[in-house]
Amino acid sequence: MKPMFWSKKQAREYVVKYQMINLKKPLKSYDAIKFIFDRLETIQYDPLDCVGRNSDLVLQSRIIGYKKEYLHHALYNERFLVDGWDKQMSIFKAKDFPKLALIRKERQSASLASFVHHDIQEALDYQEEIKELIKTKGPLYSREINIDSRWKNGKMSSITLDYLFNTGQIVVYNKTKAQKQFELTERVFDYVDEYMEESDFIYWYLKRRIKTLGFFWNRGIAWQGLHISKKSIRTKYLKKLLEEEYIVKILVEDIKEPFYAIKEFIDNPVELSKKISFIAPLDSINWDRDLLKLIFNFDYKWEVYVPASKRIYGYYVLPILYGSEFVGRIEFENHRINRALVVKNVWFEDSVKKTKVLEKALEKELNNFSKYLNASEVIYQNK
Repeated sequence: MKPMFWSKKQAREYVVKYQMINLKKPLKSYDAIKFIFDRLETIQYDPLDCVGRNSDLVLQSRIIGYKKEYLHHALYNERFLVDGWDKQMSIFKAKDFPKLALIRKERQSASLASFVHHDIQEALDYQEEIKELIKTKGPLYSREINIDSRWKNGKMSSITLDYLFNTGQIVVYNKTKAQKQFELTERVFDYVDEYMEESDFIYWYLKRRIKTLGFFWNRGIAWQGLHISKKSIRTKYLKKLLEEEYIVKILVEDIKEPFYAIKEFIDNPVELSKKISFIAPLDSINWDRDLLKLIFNFDYKWEVYVPASKRIYGYYVLPILYGSEFVGRIEFENHRINRALVVKNVWFEDSVKKTKVLEKALEKELNNFSKYLNASEVIYQNK
């Protein structure tokens, strides 16, 4: 199939439509979570909670009226989703858990190397003891797992728990705020690890990552992960996927590097609205910051781990997407339930004209965002 030629505007619109943001007919209700995970496969998890954790922010930007209880129910009641390792720590469909066995095996190797480096191999000695405790008294929160004085301040138990989780021997059974409750995996999911042949795994895992992105090039941080982080391997399998017409090569105006898009979605009839959404820092639309800069002309850096004196904007700043354009960024004060949502700063891009229509769209989304957070009102700190 011959390459297609797109303007940057066409590329932007494809990306936003594929990612299901700012749709004219937006997604609604709990059932939309299944639709989103069928499309994107995985959402990156981060424990920081300023105005909701990254996973909640990803979903609230796509689902009108989203409630945090939706994700909790999908994970710990209906259990069609699970916490686990993918590109990074993520949330994904439970049915994929067996196929990600090779990722857990890689995590095991990394953990063992770290134990040797830090001289904490004794953590391995407590595996069976903790598993037996969970089997007898579980599910258990990490704070409930105290064996005896050998544990000292509990640090070694935490290391062993992490190892058991990373290797898939235990899973998160429930969460109360940031507290994790663990259970033996075999008592939660009926599964057998699937150790695919390397070539089969790469083919499956690469296609899965492509689904998360929707639009991509053969470079960048978005390809973190077992085998697919190597460009030479990706090149081989992308050629195969092009021959199968699963993907199409896209040439974008003024950019030499070719891009790729999923063929099935190129003629997607959905329309975008002139709506504003606040985008999660680790949303898959943001994973490749170089692509974001070239296609959207938006230079975004999450500064949460940057020393305060070196930050350009702020600690936890969210991009503002207006239609298919990133028009600025917003910073909120750390929010607590039933309190006011405090807007610390809003920065619009220099090229953006602040019209009444744009301001009205921002106010509307702030109102929606405050409802998602159960905030009593919205207050501008610097208005």
